[in-house]
Amino acid sequence: MEYVFVRHGFVCITIFVVLLLAFAFKVEGKIIVVDSSGNGDYKDLQKAINECSEGDKIVVMAGEYGSVVINKSISMEGENATLYGIEINANNVDISGFIIKDGYYAVDIAGNNNIIENCTIFNNSHGINIEGDGNKIIHNKIFRNSYEGINLDYADNNEIKGNEIYRNAWGIYMQKSNNNIIYMNIIKNNHEGIVIQGGKKNIIRMNNITGNEYKGIHLCCKSERNHIFNNNFIGNKNNAYCYGGINYWDNDGMGNYWDDYDGEGGYEISSGNVDEFPAEKPFAINISHSYHIYILSPQPGEKVKGKIIVRGIAEKEARVKIKIDDGEWQNASGTLLWYAEIDTTELSNGEHTIYARCGNATTSCTIYVENEKGMPSFTFITFFAAFIIIFLSHKRFK
Repeated sequence: MEYVFVRHGFVCITIFVVLLLAFAFKVEGKIIVVDSSGNGDYKDLQKAINECSEGDKIVVMAGEYGSVVINKSISMEGENATLYGIEINANNVDISGFIIKDGYYAVDIAGNNNIIENCTIFNNSHGINIEGDGNKIIHNKIFRNSYEGINLDYADNNEIKGNEIYRNAWGIYMQKSNNNIIYMNIIKNNHEGIVIQGGKKNIIRMNNITGNEYKGIHLCCKSERNHIFNNNFIGNKNNAYCYGGINYWDNDGMGNYWDDYDGEGGYEISSGNVDEFPAEKPFAINISHSYHIYILSPQPGEKVKGKIIVRGIAEKEARVKIKIDDGEWQNASGTLLWYAEIDTTELSNGEHTIYARCGNATTSCTIYVENEKGMPSFTFITFFAAFIIIFLSHKRFK
């Protein structure tokens, strides 16, 4: 019996060690390159997703790839690649580095523990929609979406950190969502900054909530026991509005900075909702963002002729300028979404480079001009014909 016990114990220990080693030395998935120009493992991104395995990493080169659906745990990294929507029906999916535009949902998450990071999300009906738990939305720029920049719907324990969310109808909209953390974001120039509808125990901390047209933060519908502190509320038409529940507006003697605070007593949001310790000056919330500019069309290496429209996006709301090769900088039209016309007939055939800049951000795109050689003008043809006639006549009478 002792031998059997020892043998079984040895087997159990062996199994435990094998499992421990398996976790410690987890085999990484393979790296798959998708390039619409044909210089990768795949040209079609959805096909690469369908045929890859759990744990694989897909690197997507510059180009446009439509909308995709992800049903397995993988990571996708964009190299200035453009998508028109990502639907995630899985857990543990990592997405980074994409431009996501012109879709219904830029990112639609129905899963847990997914990460969306360093993406530029704009001009969609909805930005990021979350119906899951434990997801992380980190360091994205989310702007000019028709409705929500980020929407949480019955979603708990998610983290929204370090994003810049601007020029949307609602910056962040939370419905029946609890225990989420909204931390170190810039939420500005939306219709409303943050809306919590029926949510509990969410933490809103160290955010710059500025310049929103209607309300900086809006709590309603029995939203209660949410913690809102160490935020800057500046330049909103109404900094805060709350009804239907008691929430906490300070923590350990530290409240929020309110630019309309009169300096006396607490800052009253509504009956029963009071910031007892409003700050005398704004908090130093150091959110470091680098801004990028992108040329969306023409595509790198594209063959062009005649007049073309160069289109792009700038993450910073500032003047955009473009130039061709070593030419002079010219103003483009629009901010955030910008465009400019180029007449390629004024260029020689062959390779040329379009440069664009906005503030300190610059980018470039190589094009190939292939204009047809022009026919001689009517005036030239007439002159040449007259010359031939005179020459032949002179020779005849000579």
